[in-house]
Amino acid sequence: MARSTRKQTGLFLLAQPLEALSQIVLPTGEDVLRRLFCHGSNCKDNRKAVIDEVVRVWKRAHIPVVPLRSIMKKLETLVGKYEVRKKVKKRQSEGDKVSDALLQGHLASLFDIAAPATSSSMIHLKQKDKDFLDDQKGGQRKNGNEYC
Repeated sequence: MARSTRKQTGLFLLAQPLEALSQIVLPTGEDVLRRLFCHGSNCKDNRKAVIDEVVRVWKRAHIPVVPLRSIMKKLETLVGKYEVRKKVKKRQSEGDKVSDALLQGHLASLFDIAAPATSSSMIHLKQKDKDFLDDQKGGQRKNGNEYC
């Protein structure tokens, strides 16, 4: 049998790199990381490009977002947590398994960059947009077409 000499393109704790973010649902942490790693390296320009894509999705949903510097910090924190777990991926102690499960739970949740509920832009948000955001945060992951 022939063996492949190339490594799989799968990522640790993630599926394949993501070519584009969905325009129907708000992205999860996993979606954002997969999109970042599709760009290749984790440099500042690539992080900025991914953040621009994420903000476009949120703006399309008519949901105001926090300032870009806050989004960049959130992405850097997420990448940092992922990189720490990736470095020790071969260790399989109970603590490592728990850490992997916690990280996967964090990745599965919404990459939440919505402005605080007390901000003036969130107060004036339409009810259907608030419902959509609540569904996305709750994990129901309905697409935006159901709220039109």
